[in-house]
Amino acid sequence: VSVTGTKLGGFQIEFVGALAGAVIDGFTATTAAASATATVTQQTTADPGQSEIKFITIETPRFVSPTPPPGGSFTIKVGGETSTVTYSASHTTQAANIQAALDAFAAVGSGNSTVVFDATKSTATASVYRIDFVGGRALQNIPDFSTNSSGLTRAAARPSREQHGHAPSSETQKIVLKTSARTGSFTLALTHG
Repeated sequence: VSVTGTKLGGFQIEFVGALAGAVIDGFTATTAAASATATVTQQTTADPGQSEIKFITIETPRFVSPTPPPGGSFTIKVGGETSTVTYSASHTTQAANIQAALDAFAAVGSGNSTVVFDATKSTATASVYRIDFVGGRALQNIPDFSTNSSGLTRAAARPSREQHGHAPSSETQKIVLKTSARTGSFTLALTHG
């Protein structure tokens, strides 16, 4: 807990550390003197934060033999870094290929994302791969990345974002004491969890 302020202007109580991002209910202030009042008001709402979720969709037209199947590779670019991803018709292999490319980026790093095939968002002509940012990249905004499909035949890859990532933010409450007394005491109480 971090406390700033004065008796005249009120005290700002910010819930940090283990309480950062937690909704604080049950915070009260009471005074010992009958002529004094203490009020507690919420100034900012806690936000537990959220991790970023992105997708890469690989669109492939339906093909009929003898038309060649999709193939080749595409690139993913994050900031100034580019990595090549080999196309695979196998969803498991394609997810692993995208994962390997993301692991190679300094902006992501190994163990900081998971890539899975998303069957619920996919269609007969679009395979969707969900990317969740975890570990050292959880609760952060991840730079947008782009794709270049010029190395693919009969396919195109495009990135999208479902959810911005951001860190937790603390709840802040204000205590205002009103009294004509020059001295006195008040009691703070918190019932949480």
